[in-house]
Amino acid sequence: MTDQPQPRGLPGWAIALIIAGGALALTTLIGGLLAISALGTFLASARDVPVAPLPPSAEAPALPDSPESSDSTPPGSAAQAQEDTDAIIELHEKYGDAIADGSITGMVPGGDAVDPDYIAAYLYSLTDLRSALRFVPASAENAAQLRVYAEQAEELERRFLAGEDLDVRVRITRDDGSVFESDGKYRTVTP
Repeated sequence: MTDQPQPRGLPGWAIALIIAGGALALTTLIGGLLAISALGTFLASARDVPVAPLPPSAEAPALPDSPESSDSTPPGSAAQAQEDTDAIIELHEKYGDAIADGSITGMVPGGDAVDPDYIAAYLYSLTDLRSALRFVPASAENAAQLRVYAEQAEELERRFLAGEDLDVRVRITRDDGSVFESDGKYRTVTP
């Protein structure tokens, strides 16, 4: 009787099957992560923040540096459209910088006691107007719409600097799935 050694471990086909299954699982995982990342990037760049139109305020004087006060540019012109676009971009950058350097609470009545959601609602509303510029290029054809956006931005800033309710409703779903909601009401919080 000859003794044949017993094979140890798994047969070759089983090892190949395990390796192929692992490679398939890894490929699926990486593909899924890339798809989720691409979707998140797309949603972040195409975020639509619903902002209710602002009613005109009887006490809203024209600001000296507002596009509305420019007498040299005829309304409805491409130049006026560009001025309105630039004004919205500058306003967005101004308050973006104020958030970055921490000076934004010094711009609103109540300072550090102002509800952070009020400030966030203001910034989200400005961001919505700024984002709209991607779809409405500065041209004579778009001058009327850009004038409306610029007037909304001016009125939002006026209300923000006066500590008034913004008259907006903001609902944002963040990248992590959490939801930010604000009614745009001015309020202070106690520390």
